[in-house]
Amino acid sequence: MKAPTLLIYQLRDRFYGLAQGMFFLPFFVGMIFLTGCQNSNVVETTIIDFELENIEITIGTTVRWINEDDKAHTVTQGNPPISGEWGSPFIATNDLFEYQFNRPGSFDYWCRVHPFMVGTVTVTDN
Repeated sequence: MKAPTLLIYQLRDRFYGLAQGMFFLPFFVGMIFLTGCQNSNVVETTIIDFELENIEITIGTTVRWINEDDKAHTVTQGNPPISGEWGSPFIATNDLFEYQFNRPGSFDYWCRVHPFMVGTVTVTDN
């Protein structure tokens, strides 16, 4: 009689495990979805061929500059040779720099290594 009782307990445990998995599955799927959406306020731009982009974003957006060039660069607020309130260290090939914009305005930026490389980040309320 022990064998059937053991089999019943094993089947019950498997059923409960499956039921718990089905109960928590929507929760985990939702968490994965929300985690994926978390970075929707990040704009990526590349640095390549000695060019910086003009970017338009809304308040609270983070800009991520990725250096895909074979030379080191910077992104520095201001106009050559004046630096502003934010700036990156040297960004090596395949490295990145991020900055979050929390107020509206037009922000010129440039590369301290190559001052002819310029761009603008325009931040709006909406």
